[in-house]
Amino acid sequence: MKTTESEYEDFFEYFRQCTCDENDIMKQIMDFKMVHSKLVFGGLAAREFITLGLLKAYADYITDISSFSDDGDSDNQEITRHSVTTVIPETGVNVSVLANCLEVSMPQVSRLLNSMENKGYIARSMNHKDRRVIYVKITDKGRLISKCAVEEYKDYMKKVTDTMGKERLQTLIDMLYELNGIMNELRTPVHH
Repeated sequence: MKTTESEYEDFFEYFRQCTCDENDIMKQIMDFKMVHSKLVFGGLAAREFITLGLLKAYADYITDISSFSDDGDSDNQEITRHSVTTVIPETGVNVSVLANCLEVSMPQVSRLLNSMENKGYIARSMNHKDRRVIYVKITDKGRLISKCAVEEYKDYMKKVTDTMGKERLQTLIDMLYELNGIMNELRTPVHH
């Protein structure tokens, strides 16, 4: 049986109410995650927004590599371009690399990419040597929607910054980095 988003929300609300004050930090983190996961910019859900951002950055990087400044040594330039594109293919981002970047499972990234492909934001291609390897690229439509979403995101974050104040926000960020470091240092490793 598939768990619905509403059932997750009910569970999180129940968990929030059951936890005591000493777990307030966990409650605040969960609240933040719930708010963050529901943010929509340019009609894009959070994971779509992040995925298009990654794919756009990748495509821009490949474009930069392809347009090395001409230093007069075209043989050397071609060797450098070839060695870089051998490691980073121009065909797109490997789906498993994308799943790793998004910190989601392969089935989750597959569902996300199916939805994004149906909307025309991305295109997939298969590796000719190994048909199990799939690459993902951002489309022109994906670039356009991503640009609009980034502008909405910037406006939103400006309002957040203006409301909270730059100094308080920077203090919060610094403290979250510190908290994250402490929690990572103290966590108990999971044994399989």
